[in-house]
Amino acid sequence: MAAIGRGMNMHTTRETREILLGLSTSAPLPKIRDAEDSCPHLPIFVPMAANHGNCARLENSTIMANPQPNNPLHGVKLEMILQHLVERHGWETLGRAITIRCFQHEPSIKSSLAFLRKTPWARQKVEQLYLESLAEQ
Repeated sequence: MAAIGRGMNMHTTRETREILLGLSTSAPLPKIRDAEDSCPHLPIFVPMAANHGNCARLENSTIMANPQPNNPLHGVKLEMILQHLVERHGWETLGRAITIRCFQHEPSIKSSLAFLRKTPWARQKVEQLYLESLAEQ
């Protein structure tokens, strides 16, 4: 099988691949599907696969219907967590509670977010402190 080109995926039909790669000039362009006809897991220009079984499994999944009911951090952005901690404790107390340079020397939300997104152990400590501060309220 030839390599899949730009704008194509494993669900792209052979005819559509030929059109997108410029191999077939006589074939008409693929019809763009309506939103109600489209599969949410495929790009809009790809013709609907007759037996695209993944969609039925994903749509009927119990995970999709009830997203993480026991996870208190679900839907809470890291920026929101950090802002809450800074408002509640301040940078100085935060720097003493979690020994991270970005909390102790010229602290800012932007630099702290950059560090926490790259450092899983530090992010865990911040999330744990956030959960503890929620429990105190």
